[in-house]
Amino acid sequence: MLLCSLIKEGYDVQKLQSDIDNLIQIEFIKHFGAKDSWSGIPLRSYKGLTTFHGISLGYNFDRIDGKLKPAIDTIYMEKTPYIKQILDEIPAEIHLVRVLKIKAHGLLPKHIDGKYFNYKSGTTCRIHLPIYTNSDIKFSFDQNEYYLESGKLYYVDVSQRHHVINNSDQDRIHVVIDVSTTPELIKLIEDGQIN
Repeated sequence: MLLCSLIKEGYDVQKLQSDIDNLIQIEFIKHFGAKDSWSGIPLRSYKGLTTFHGISLGYNFDRIDGKLKPAIDTIYMEKTPYIKQILDEIPAEIHLVRVLKIKAHGLLPKHIDGKYFNYKSGTTCRIHLPIYTNSDIKFSFDQNEYYLESGKLYYVDVSQRHHVINNSDQDRIHVVIDVSTTPELIKLIEDGQIN
């Protein structure tokens, strides 16, 4: 079972961090289920919403047909031109895009995002673009642990139980991208297998 895959590397970390720094004056929206550890800013969402609904997977996903709802860029996307450039290179329809933060010494509890988020059997893929991170921050499945490095693009299988532990003094900030599954993306995922 493929849990994590390196899709592409070599992105300019300074440019990525500059894009995130452009968002600093915007308040991160707290997620109600993460004990104040987890918050986000929507860059692309259903109807371009910039409220809590803009970062909520439940509001952006149609569980009846198992697909993400159509999305448009939010007003914050224009502040992140380098991230937008990277998104434009992904060979898939881009749906929900969020800048997600896990506070220093924070935890994203164990959870499953749904069966639809498996690149082979589902309709949707979850991609992470780490920006602020370090080796003390782990993305973990039950038996496997990964350090997702800055400046690289990863697929993670969030249809499996997973959690994140930030054992550092630094906030972890990733761009989390939900896309429709395509044959081109499947090939990139399978070619970059790292588990």
